[in-house]
Amino acid sequence: MYFDAKEFGKRLHDVRTSRGITQEELAVRLGLASSMSAVWRTVSAAAPLIY
Repeated sequence: MYFDAKEFGKRLHDVRTSRGITQEELAVRLGLASSMSAVWRTVSAAAPLIY
């Protein structure tokens, strides 16, 4: 399975902003540090995925 980090970051940003959710709110909802949410959005690194 191929993971496209740039596409994931774009889709995450689009969904988050369309629902009026900030990065910090998303991080809280996902149980993550807010800095990890920013990492996903900027795609400077991919968050680890558990399969």
